[in-house]
Amino acid sequence: MDIIIYTAPETLKHKKDLNYSECWWQMSRMPKNFDDISKVYFATEGYVRGSFFTVWITKKRVHWNPLSWRQLRKKIPCKPFRGFRYKWWE
Repeated sequence: MDIIIYTAPETLKHKKDLNYSECWWQMSRMPKNFDDISKVYFATEGYVRGSFFTVWITKKRVHWNPLSWRQLRKKIPCKPFRGFRYKWWE
């Protein structure tokens, strides 16, 4: 199941620009039914912007390849929130 993380524009830019083979996001709790074929979407400035493909998951972290970034063709409106949310659109 895919999730959305809301963050500051600078944080998203940093995650997209990393030259590592993987980067990660610390979670206070892991989503249910989240696995290593799920996507991590990022939202900022009122919209879901795009996603990364998950590489692997640990007890409290989601890892992805920064080169897997896929911009959405149409931005999805999204109010700011803390933590994560499950994907709600098709």
